[in-house]
Amino acid sequence: MIRVYAPDDILEQYEEFRERWNTYYHWGDSESALEDDELQECFPIADTFNGDEFIFKPGDKHGIYVLPRDEDIVYYAGQDLSDVVNFAMLSGKLFDLNEYYNGNPPTQLWIS
Repeated sequence: MIRVYAPDDILEQYEEFRERWNTYYHWGDSESALEDDELQECFPIADTFNGDEFIFKPGDKHGIYVLPRDEDIVYYAGQDLSDVVNFAMLSGKLFDLNEYYNGNPPTQLWIS
């Protein structure tokens, strides 16, 4: 499940998110799509029920990234909400769909 934040919530809480990212999280892995200091330019836009966070970096050609709860790396998630859903549900980095689809998970999810 992905929870998308309302615009008012983003505006009210983004500084709190940035402070928490700066204090508690360090995605210093050389494989990370963003450096730690770049997180201070980002805005939280969504999360998962597991605590993974999706962030938007204004002016960035890629747009949306994910901060996985269980990893010290930032992944590029896509440019729009459908990319985010597909990343979350199909990449295997946040959820294991094999357990839900008896070893035959879908290859594409559609949002309309």
